[in-house]
Amino acid sequence: MKKYLLLSVFFSSGAFAITPNSGIPDISQKVPAYMAQDIVNAYEENTISADRRFKGKMFVVAGKIMNIATDLSDEAYVTLTSKNSWYSPRLYFSESEMDKLANLKIGQDLVSICLGDGSTMKSPRMKECSIVNFK
Repeated sequence: MKKYLLLSVFFSSGAFAITPNSGIPDISQKVPAYMAQDIVNAYEENTISADRRFKGKMFVVAGKIMNIATDLSDEAYVTLTSKNSWYSPRLYFSESEMDKLANLKIGQDLVSICLGDGSTMKSPRMKECSIVNFK
């Protein structure tokens, strides 16, 4: 049986449909989709409200890559650009995504599916991210 990825992203309406594909989480229903700046804006306005909207929930996030690095725990992450670099969202990836992360470059557009993980000083965090697309 051929596996495929079906993407229909409408960031203004937040619609995203995905079907099983190797390396992509198995999600059978639609998940919301957001531009990175929209998530940043939500956390700047009201952290409690933003946590209720994003924390512990799966969603798609898209944005331009500002940084690709590892933290003090050697966990790989990508920072996406925002109008205020202090609040730039940080996406953490699993070990299985390392080959894909090694091919990313600063300035590329990135689409990932992630689990919201709250924020640190209003800077949104996402974990368990998988890369859907980059260019």
